[in-house]
Amino acid sequence: MRPSARDVVPRYPTPIAIGTGEILREGDRVALLGYGTGVAKALSAAEILAERGISATVADARFAKPIDAGLAAQLAAEHGVDGFLVQPGDVKEAARYAIEILSRPDRGREMGQTARLNAKKNFCSNDVIPAYENYYKRVLSES
Repeated sequence: MRPSARDVVPRYPTPIAIGTGEILREGDRVALLGYGTGVAKALSAAEILAERGISATVADARFAKPIDAGLAAQLAAEHGVDGFLVQPGDVKEAARYAIEILSRPDRGREMGQTARLNAKKNFCSNDVIPAYENYYKRVLSES
């Protein structure tokens, strides 16, 4: 069933800046980013995942281009663990974190190593594809 415009188009009380997105639902295992009718599909997918015990964050990118790079990074990184997340244009906050990493090289190395491990675990096809294959095999064997 296709979602209707009423289900997809939000009613914003104030104008929104081009290139900014919004997190609609917080989760801690999976991030789903959509725009337009894809947002309703992402919310539906999050409900299905929740029924299976998988908590999903859903974000509305609002625009295909320009993408909200800060929002995309927020979905991929954990603040203070494998990087620092800063709102686009917040130069003072970005500078504060840059100084922290430069003044504590061990912290920067640790965060970089964590980010590499997380990226490999979450995005490397050699690891992700077998995980999906095993998941689908398990689901199919249960039905």
